[in-house]
Amino acid sequence: NVDNAQMLIVWNTTLATVPYKRFNCRSCDDAANLLDTDAPRAIIAGAMKGGTRSLLTYLSQHPQSFSDQGKETHLLDNRQDGVLFPKEGGNSQRNETDAIDRCLVLTAYKNAFTKKIGKQRKSQDDEVSVLDTHEEHVFFDKSPSYIAFSHVVPQRVLCTFPHAKIILILRNPVDRAYSHFQHCHKKFHHEEGCHGRTFEECVESDLEGLTSAGVLDASTPGEEYEAWVRYHSQRRANRNMMVAKSLYAIQLQQWFAVFRDHFGDEFMKQFLILESEEMHAHKKDVYGRVLDFVGLPQHELVEDGFYHVGDYEPMAKKTRRKLEKFFRPHNRRLQQLLSPFGIEISWAKEDDS
Repeated sequence: NVDNAQMLIVWNTTLATVPYKRFNCRSCDDAANLLDTDAPRAIIAGAMKGGTRSLLTYLSQHPQSFSDQGKETHLLDNRQDGVLFPKEGGNSQRNETDAIDRCLVLTAYKNAFTKKIGKQRKSQDDEVSVLDTHEEHVFFDKSPSYIAFSHVVPQRVLCTFPHAKIILILRNPVDRAYSHFQHCHKKFHHEEGCHGRTFEECVESDLEGLTSAGVLDASTPGEEYEAWVRYHSQRRANRNMMVAKSLYAIQLQQWFAVFRDHFGDEFMKQFLILESEEMHAHKKDVYGRVLDFVGLPQHELVEDGFYHVGDYEPMAKKTRRKLEKFFRPHNRRLQQLLSPFGIEISWAKEDDS
């Protein structure tokens, strides 16, 4: 397609101008062995409330996958700042000038999955890596926070797993934001950003945060990246990122820039981008696509429910109309970003027409 080819040239030029923080990657003698035995087959990096738990549940049914994949690791996001990764400012175990220690992170993965998955499979005497004892089985890191920390997580991924495969599930941003609010209100109602607020109040608060950080007014990739970093710094201890986490185009552009520099023009082979609504409607077909992507033999999906689905009152129509208007240009930008690679997102394509 000529239009897509021309658009790809434009996006390649744009991606080349996207700045991002670069870290030194420090390896070690045991890195190759750890990568062989303790690296996840793929990283399900988001989006939150997009269906990542359902996908992991489907993959857990595969005979070559562990039946208990454990909980989210968060080993690459902001929870590890100053522990596994450098941290800007403040007191930490690791300084900003430190390199990313690949073996430190790989060992953390080994320990996490041994503890969470390997308990029912380890020997009585030895606590060993799950893949040391069951080499034919694979595991996945499902941490849907990763997509939103696009200013640091892609670099951390590639420092740790140089051949990483990334699965992303994108849900209509309005529905995702509302589901995010319901999840926050139910599980973290006592925490900042969730306590005693309506959905509309949370939306206004997050829009104010995005505006004050300069995210919504940025006119260049450089300005947008710096504004995204500021926004995350301001919202560090606040679970109210309900609007921001639905701004997929900003996040993906930063992911793509890092992966393009690492893999070259073939970088999209490392990504599988799914539409949440399509996965809900055509679970078995999407499951088959995922198995092809991660290199597992085809397998019949038996239990195909949709998991962690909330039951709550519909969003107010006025609020929905306001959010649909807000997200329209962002959805259009997302579809323009994905079109050159033959990826169509139904709700984004509608906004692109």
